Amino acid sequence: MALKAQLIAVAVASVSLTGGAVGGAATRDVAIPARARQTDLADAFAMLHSLGLRVAIDQATPYSSLRPAWVAKLTPRAGTRVPVGTTVTITPNDGPIGSPSFMKSNPHSRVPSFIGKTAATAINWANGHNLYWGVPRLPPLPASDARTLFAAYRVTAQAPAAGKTMGQGLRSIHGSFTPTPLTLTLKG
Repeated sequence: MALKAQLIAVAVASVSLTGGAVGGAATRDVAIPARARQTDLADAFAMLHSLGLRVAIDQATPYSSLRPAWVAKLTPRAGTRVPVGTTVTITPNDGPIGSPSFMKSNPHSRVPSFIGKTAATAINWANGHNLYWGVPRLPPLPASDARTLFAAYRVTAQAPAAGKTMGQGLRSIHGSFTPTPLTLTLKG
């Protein structure tokens, strides 16, 4: 009788460890959070990735430090339970327009080459130097396992070119300010 009890205990432990799945493959479902539908594209991408989901973007959109793209639609939609590893497709939309501000010191920096590097590298550099950045056309993206939106893209062109100096923007004698962003062309 003790042997039978041990065999039953082993069988129960085996089912518990495999999640009851056939062949020992455990599956885990996660709910697509509603917040992913109510935020900017980069935050939604990171949020979905953190749940173990792959993320795709189905259409091009502009994205910048002053105007992030927003999430228009998620497929499958928010609230749906899906297995980890499922691809969630984001349809982007224009986001709210931010108001530029500038530092009185108007910092200037010599621009390095970002060609072939991730967009995240270029954007982190611009943010770290208090400079504006923009992507006039963020291309569609096939299902990606990248941790962040901009880690999924590579820079193919930039303006200003490497070695040039750029500042935050131009101030007029009348007090207006026009940002001069680091402009990036990307591929997914």
